[in-house]
Amino acid sequence: DHKAALLVLNQEIGIPDLFLKLWKKYPLRVCADGGANRLYNLFKDDDNVRLKYLPDYIVGDFDSLKPDVEQYYRNAGVPVIKQETQYSTDFSKCLCLIALHTHSSIFRDMISKKQPIASYSGLHDLYDAMLKDNGSKKFERIRLMAIGAIDGRFDQTIHSVTQLYKLSTEDSLFNLCYLSTTDL
Repeated sequence: DHKAALLVLNQEIGIPDLFLKLWKKYPLRVCADGGANRLYNLFKDDDNVRLKYLPDYIVGDFDSLKPDVEQYYRNAGVPVIKQETQYSTDFSKCLCLIALHTHSSIFRDMISKKQPIASYSGLHDLYDAMLKDNGSKKFERIRLMAIGAIDGRFDQTIHSVTQLYKLSTEDSLFNLCYLSTTDL
């Protein structure tokens, strides 16, 4: 299924064996800010294995992303897209990116040509333009599995639950699922 994505949020990956199996099943893998730290740390000091598990994108305001981890992934060719707006969460920024990657050839073309994305709210602006240009036509839904959304800070857990309800509407672009160490 090409309309599916795995989203890694900023919590320890507590089920590494299952996570690595899931990684191989999803055609699009995105790290939200500090989620890149979690992915990086999963492989301890084994760069040979780490290079087999490069995300397709890292997105966020980068208040959690460690500079050495950012540099590692940049050097490995991963698109690292900083979005400074504080009017949305890193989770929301990733939703915009995943929708754009899946449904916008303009966005994919920008990425392939390494064109810059406006650093304040470029993803949101591109997402809004994509929706406007599409008119009333329906997009095919994207299957989204998020790891690290429920197990951590209370405010982040509440936001994750809120996203689950927001994205359960009929006009949502996503079928969202969360995976934690104890629940799906």
